Amino acid sequence: MTPQQIEFVRLTTNEHNSGAGVPPTPVADFIAYPHLFFLGAIMDRGISAKRAFGIPYKIADRIGHKDFHAFALQTENDYRALFVTHNLHRYNIIMSSIFYNAVQKIKTYYNGNAANIWNGTSTGGTPPPSGTPGGTPTGGTPTGGTPTSGMPTGGTPTSGTPTSGMYPLTSGELVKRMLSFDGVGIKIASMACNILVRDYHVKLADTHCIDVSPDVHVKRIFYRLGFVENINGTDYSVLITARDLNPKYPGMCDLLCWEIGASGICVNDIKKCKCGSCQFNNICPKIS
Repeated sequence: MTPQQIEFVRLTTNEHNSGAGVPPTPVADFIAYPHLFFLGAIMDRGISAKRAFGIPYKIADRIGHKDFHAFALQTENDYRALFVTHNLHRYNIIMSSIFYNAVQKIKTYYNGNAANIWNGTSTGGTPPPSGTPGGTPTGGTPTGGTPTSGMPTGGTPTSGTPTSGMYPLTSGELVKRMLSFDGVGIKIASMACNILVRDYHVKLADTHCIDVSPDVHVKRIFYRLGFVENINGTDYSVLITARDLNPKYPGMCDLLCWEIGASGICVNDIKKCKCGSCQFNNICPKIS
């Protein structure tokens, strides 16, 4: 990577994110029913993002309400039946269990409010282990808790003085909270954190632990630009490269790289790439 490439990528991705499009869950629903966003995010595996984020809405239609209480009343068997009967996902059995476990963890550990995963402050309690529905804190006060004064339950935190002994939520803690949910790996955690910061303007103490989501599109863009050596390189090589590009916010370039790949502008066959439509065209060595 040359200094010119690094600066160009930083400026271009920052400008692109400033004008980012419609978030996956409407803002009004994100504020009133934050679980719809989070449950959709953890479904984003092996299917399109549109289908994944639509799953909580299809379930809400069938159980009669978007309210979290209605979701919490469903048993694991209820969810399995909904997934299988309506073919909600490519992997209906396993994803119905992941969905149920997430609902139970939100209910038990985050006081029934998914916004407590990312909003407010924390006293440093330890999230329950992955795969544990709900779980029990291993120390301190639950990290979700009730938002402190001046902190809404959704959207962007407003000003307010944290309660004594509390500290602002860091990006690292948010990523760890995401990863503590059953079925959530670094790709989904990074994607969800990026959407929270970029599209919903959730305020954190920092953004340096929010990475790119190292999917096939991001890997391809990094390879074409000469940032990684293999088009099918390891997730780790992509993560390190993004951190070198923007140490303060490695995930800054996630959306634009994904869109360039997913839209067919940059494809595996370089002869079929639409270079004239690519924002990185002027700095791309076009490695085949």
